Amino acid sequence: MYARSYMFANIESFYKNASEEEITGRILECIGEIANSDFENETQIGLLFVGAGFGLGFPSVLSDEQKSILDRTIGVVLNADNETIYSMTMNADRESTTQLLDNIAQLESPISLTILKYLLGFAYANGGLSDEDAEYLDGKFGMSMLTDFIASGQEEVPAPTVRLSDLEGEVAKYFDDNDPWLDLDGVCEQFPDVDRSEIEKVLESLCEKEILYKAETAIGDMYARLT
Repeated sequence: MYARSYMFANIESFYKNASEEEITGRILECIGEIANSDFENETQIGLLFVGAGFGLGFPSVLSDEQKSILDRTIGVVLNADNETIYSMTMNADRESTTQLLDNIAQLESPISLTILKYLLGFAYANGGLSDEDAEYLDGKFGMSMLTDFIASGQEEVPAPTVRLSDLEGEVAKYFDDNDPWLDLDGVCEQFPDVDRSEIEKVLESLCEKEILYKAETAIGDMYARLT
C-alpha cells in the first residue's frame, strides 16, 4: 500500500469516513468554488469532466452507480442532458488529464486544492482511490498542501483521523489491550456472537485503515496491531 503523506491522508480521510451524501455535498461545494474561480467558463466546464473522468477511473462504459453520481453532481448544476454529461466524462483520457493536472497543481493553493478534493470526491464515490493515483496526486499537489498547511499556522501536521464502526472499535480495542497475534479463527473465538464473514470484513477494514496489519504465513493469514 502506498504510504500517503500526512497532509494528503488528512484530506483523504474525509472521504474515507464520509457517507454517500457527504461526498456528494463536498463535490457540489467544489463545483461552486470552480465556478467562482478565475478560469474561463470553457475551462471550468472542462475541469468538471476531466476531474470526474479521473476520479471514476477513465471508464469507457459507465456503470449505473457512476451515472448516478454524475446525475447528483454535474447533472444538478450544468445545463446539459444526462447523455451528454456521460459522453463528455468518458471522453476524458489519462494522458491529457494528467498534463492538465500537472499545470493546475502549480496554481495558487486554494483552487488547486479544490480540484484535488473534487477528484477525490469522485474517486471515493466510485469505491476508493488506487495506490497509483494516490501516489500521483500526493506528489503533484504536495506544494499546494504544504502552502495551505503553512498558512494554517499549525506547528505540525496532525495524524489523519479514522472513523471506526462499533464492531471495528471493539476489535481494535481487543488488539490494543491484548496485543495478540491471531488468525481469523482466533479473532472469531473472541467475538463468538458475530458472524465470521463480518469479522473478516472488520479485519480487512482495520488493515486498510492501518490499525492492524496482516501477514501471510505458512499456516494462513495472521493479524496483529500495527505499532
